[in-house]
This record gives sequence, structure tokens and C-alpha cells, in this order.
Amino acid sequence: MRICHIITGLYAHGAERMLLKLLSAMDRSRYANTVVSLMDRGAVGAAIEALGVPVLTVDLPRGRPTLSGLSKLLQQVGAARPDLLQ
Repeated sequence: MRICHIITGLYAHGAERMLLKLLSAMDRSRYANTVVSLMDRGAVGAAIEALGVPVLTVDLPRGRPTLSGLSKLLQQVGAARPDLLQ
């Protein structure tokens, strides 16, 4: 099963740490994970990639959604072809 996790950013806060914890505990033979950060890789992005999970970024400016950012998000989610969006 392919799962795409969409998160605002990957800074060292609670939600990001919980995502890292979740990804590290998942059975990689059953689940193929991809993380899409709406902003950048932040402090946790490298740790997620070290697990073998691709991290994609949309690079939206903080608090300012753009049409080009939405387009990039849709492209990245489409390329991941997830069975589940989280």
C-alpha cells in the first residue's frame, strides 16, 4: 500500500516528531511511504529520508498559498500515486 503523508513543514515540533516515529515503526515490506512538506525539509526531513522514505517539498512561502504551489502539490501527490493520503 502506498501512503502519502502531507504535512505543513518538517520542523522539530510535535507533529513532525510523531510522523518520524510513525514512519520508523511502519513495516516497509507492506507500506511504501512518501512525505510531502508544503514548505521545506526542515530539521526532520533528513531523518525521514534516512529511513528510506522520499521527502518532497512544495516550497510554499509561510502562510501564503499560491496557485503554482497548489499545482506542484497536485503533481507530487499524483507522481506518488498513493492509495491513501494522510
